[in-house]
Amino acid sequence: MPTDTLLANADGDHTDFTPSAGDRYDCVSDSLDGTYITSATPGHEGSFFYPDAPKAAVGVVSVKAGYRAYWSGGTQADVKMFARLANVDGTKDASQQLTNSAAEYVSGALARPGGGDWSVADVNGDFEVGVYLNNTTGGSSCRVTELRWLLKYTTVGGWHSIVVGILGPEAP
Repeated sequence: MPTDTLLANADGDHTDFTPSAGDRYDCVSDSLDGTYITSATPGHEGSFFYPDAPKAAVGVVSVKAGYRAYWSGGTQADVKMFARLANVDGTKDASQQLTNSAAEYVSGALARPGGGDWSVADVNGDFEVGVYLNNTTGGSSCRVTELRWLLKYTTVGGWHSIVVGILGPEAP
């Protein structure tokens, strides 16, 4: 299936995570582990806006988050991913314990805020993908170096997969 990569185009509504330098979305879009957004406070959230889905998309099958992250200092950190639509957060995904070196992760299918099925109009509207710091121990901080939006969608005549997000060459 064809795969495209699109970068976040702005910081979202949740801005609790601190950038290592410059703009938050720039820190997670350059594919360098040395730039990141970070927090050591459970409950902190960071979210990003994304460009529209491809014009060929006529239906949405699933929305996921792909990300590269790790914990620094202390002994452990874990995160949850979520989607945000029209200023409403969706249900957080299952918690993912991070390793102490940068690694790739993919969320489960993210729930549409307000319930129901995702539509192309949803993902082309006021749509964000976010990270939620669930827990830390021993003074750990969470560092997210990349955050991608993974959209599986339909076109007239077939299924396709696209990776839309902050640098992510592979779809699950």
